[in-house]
Amino acid sequence: MTEEGEKNVPAWDAAVIPGNSRANFPLHDQLVCERISTKVVSTGGPVICERAMYNRARTWAHDSVGVTSPSDTWYLAEGCTKGDFQTWICVQNPNPGPVTVDLTFMTEEGEKNVPAWDAAVIPGNSRANFPLHDQLTCERISTKVRVTSGGPVICERAMYNRARTWAHDSVGVTSPSDTWYLAEGCTQGDFQTWICVQNPNPGPVTVDLTFMTEEGEKNVPAWDAAVIPGNSRANFPLHDQLTCERISTKVRVTSGGPVICERAMYNRARTWAHDSIGVTSPSD
Repeated sequence: MTEEGEKNVPAWDAAVIPGNSRANFPLHDQLVCERISTKVVSTGGPVICERAMYNRARTWAHDSVGVTSPSDTWYLAEGCTKGDFQTWICVQNPNPGPVTVDLTFMTEEGEKNVPAWDAAVIPGNSRANFPLHDQLTCERISTKVRVTSGGPVICERAMYNRARTWAHDSVGVTSPSDTWYLAEGCTQGDFQTWICVQNPNPGPVTVDLTFMTEEGEKNVPAWDAAVIPGNSRANFPLHDQLTCERISTKVRVTSGGPVICERAMYNRARTWAHDSIGVTSPSD
């Protein structure tokens, strides 16, 4: 699904992937598009899909797992448009007809909207971009995308600096939760780890953060019963509080309503970055 509508690559029609193996499909060798979203359908058994992106000089890269179904509502916790930060909301419309979406932004100053994007229409079988950095200047900005007519969609959020020396990306989630787990993290050396918490509720929420490290469980007293105002986003910079080679995070809401959590990491020189949405429960 591209800015020109639906496209196919005949060489990949009915592509066969052997058992217990992995196949790559390099879109850049087949299509030249500014905006391109993908749908993969399998016969013969279920599969798992990711999408990885690089520039040819390999000065930046980002990646996200796919999702198995579209939704009428998406939340994307991370985002920044201050300084040289660029934040793009990418919306895939897999429906044959147009969809209409509303975008709401939760920032350090509360809820914001962009009038130019009210009731934004995305044509069928296409992809739309919403460059937040062209409309809002915020240190912390989370997004809610809601379909108002036409059918469910898929949303990701991609971030870059203007010099393109780093990038990161994450697919959104379709609902908030009272508990989030984020396995990756490091605060030794020049590693920075940020926990980003989006509060989509009209009122404040209170959260507790617990950290699992190579030395066992740790807490940051300054963040006990941390309060996040309604329709806003909070950051928790772990590197300012803990020095750990391995640090995982649990965020638990104790009052107010469910939230959305991501974990972003950078080096201090900003020559690399990566990010991931959290998960709401562990698994076997």
